Order: sequence, then C-alpha cells, then structure tokens
Amino acid sequence: SRGELVVDVAAAPGGKATHASGLAGDRALVVANDLGEGRARSLLGNFERLGVTNAVVTHGPVYRLTGPLGGRADAVLLDAPCSGEGMFRRSVAARAAWSEAAVERHSLLQRRLIAASANLVAPGGRLVYSTCTFDPRENEEVVAWLLARREDFALEPAVLPGTSDAGRFGLPGAARVWPHHGVGDGHFVALLRRDAGANRSTASRAIQTGRPGGSRHGRDERHRRHAATEAELMPWRDFAAAHLAGDWLAGHRVERYGKRLLALPEGFTPLHGVHVLRAGVHLGDLESVGDRTRFEPSHALAMTAAGAWTGPTIDLYGDPQALAAFRAGGTLHANGAAGTSLVTYRGFPLGLARAKAGEARSLLPKGLRRLA
Repeated sequence: SRGELVVDVAAAPGGKATHASGLAGDRALVVANDLGEGRARSLLGNFERLGVTNAVVTHGPVYRLTGPLGGRADAVLLDAPCSGEGMFRRSVAARAAWSEAAVERHSLLQRRLIAASANLVAPGGRLVYSTCTFDPRENEEVVAWLLARREDFALEPAVLPGTSDAGRFGLPGAARVWPHHGVGDGHFVALLRRDAGANRSTASRAIQTGRPGGSRHGRDERHRRHAATEAELMPWRDFAAAHLAGDWLAGHRVERYGKRLLALPEGFTPLHGVHVLRAGVHLGDLESVGDRTRFEPSHALAMTAAGAWTGPTIDLYGDPQALAAFRAGGTLHANGAAGTSLVTYRGFPLGLARAKAGEARSLLPKGLRRLA
C-alpha cells in the first residue's frame, strides 16, 4: 500500500525484489540489498532493464541497514544463503559442495542474518524467511532460535500451493515446498509478524548482529548530492517537455548527484552508513559542452519512460538486420525519426538511438551490446 517500506536484504539477482516492486507499483518504496557489490550491480541492471521506478539498490552487510531503517520496514524478505540441498537434482556442483561443515556454517550465518532482518521490522510488520534447502538446522531451528530471543515476533501460518506444514520438524505454521508435491526443487518458508504494540525502536531488545555502521553513503562522487541550479536543470526539463508526457513519474523528485540526475521515489531519504548504488531512476547525465550544459538521457530512462514517451520512435519489428545492428551498438535506418529516439520491438522498449540524416546510431550501453 502507499507509503510502505519493503526491504529485501539478500536480493541479487533480483527475481523477488523486482516482483515485489511490480506488485507495489509506485505506492511503496523497495530497498534491495546484497552483500557483494558485483551481485548488487547485477541487481541494479535488472531493475533498470525492467523499468522499476520505486527501488533503492544498496550493498553491504545487513546490519548496516539497521541504522537508517531499524524498526521502520513494513515487510522484510530474507531468502538466506544456504547449503542448497533443493538444488541437488539439477546441479552437480551443489551436490559436490555439500558437507556437514557447510550446513553448520550456513546455520550460523542465517542466525546473524535473521536477527539483523528482525531489527528492521516495524511494529505490525512482516518478516519472511526462506531457503532452498531441507535441513532443519537451516530452517526450523533458525526461526525457532529467533522466536526464543524476540518475544515481539510470532509465527503466522504460511499456506502455499504444493506445501506441507513443517510441524513434523518442530515448527507448526512454517511451510515446506516438496519437489514431488509442487513447483520448485524444494524450499522452506516461514512468515513472522512483529507485535503491533511493540516499541518502534529495536534498541532495547535487538540482538546484536555486527559493528555499528560508519558512514559510507556518498563515498562515490556519483552519489554525492549537489544543489542543482535552475539553469542546470533546464536541459533536462527541455528534454522532458519534448519527449515525455507531462505527468510522468508524478510524485518523484529530481535531484542532482554529481553529474547524474535521479528521479527519487516518494519516501526516499538518505541512508546514512549504507552504500547506495542507485536510488529511483537514473534520468541521465548533465554534460558540459563549452559554456553550456547538455542533458544526455540514460538507458534506464528509456526502459522506464516507454509508456510516457512522446518523442520520435523507431520500431524494429520485421527488420532483423536493423535489430542486430542496434544490439551491436551500430547504425540503422532512422525510418523518418530525428534526434533522440526510442527504439522498440513491437512496442517493447529496447533503448535509445540518435537519428540524423536518415540514419540512427544505437545508444545501447556497451555492457548490453551483443555482436551475434
């Protein structure tokens, strides 16, 4: 619902977080975090390609989120790293990597992660804990460990297709997804709710999960906020007036971070102590050309704003050669378009091109180009 805060604490590569963003639309703010920067950047790419507008992508240990977000999240999802027994029937590597030591190691990690995740949940909020393994030491015992230490949390029945109650493993109400009963290779899911009458602050009962997070927000110049003058914003406004419907991204606010312009979703505030890779939508960059400033639109803008695009469009349906040229970062026929144009395939956005004199040059980012 509007104003809700949803946090996916181990989000990469992004299937669950992007689905949550789609369900929430622009009504909720989704914070998607992953420990590894490389995985978080992959997550960011998936958000951009899917045109997500209401998400913040971060990376780092979960406990760093508890500073700015402690006791605030309406919903928290922890799909925990695990020994991966649910992957055995289709992954030789998963079978080879399994050991008793791996199970014990993951169990300890999962307890730290679920404790930190619980510290994020607001009174009345929900926490979903899931794995893709069968061992009770990584499933029921982890949840029971948390419930024994956080009296303000209680287990709610999780009823899903193809599941059975986990009562036989000591945790009635949790759900086990069996590969011979439902879709999937084997999973565990537990839904917990925090007492609505609990104190919003978690300080008195929080389980200590790590060092206090020092400020890392904005260590990258791209994410240092600068006040943008009206003159600096004018190129963006001129571009938007010529290419986009006037009410596009209503409720978002445009701010400058370095040379980048971001459309920040409603409810976003700086996450001090957290490394933020991207908040909201990267609209484009402000480039200095001589004594003037030019706005260069981003690929994320093309994917996000396709439904509101009023500028020139080049549709490549029925022209496989032009499609291959666009995907390779080459040139193609402009089909009457001029200037910055949205390239589509049967109406689906692919990215941007710059058209002039009957030809259009692909602006697809280098990392997305394909030569074959």
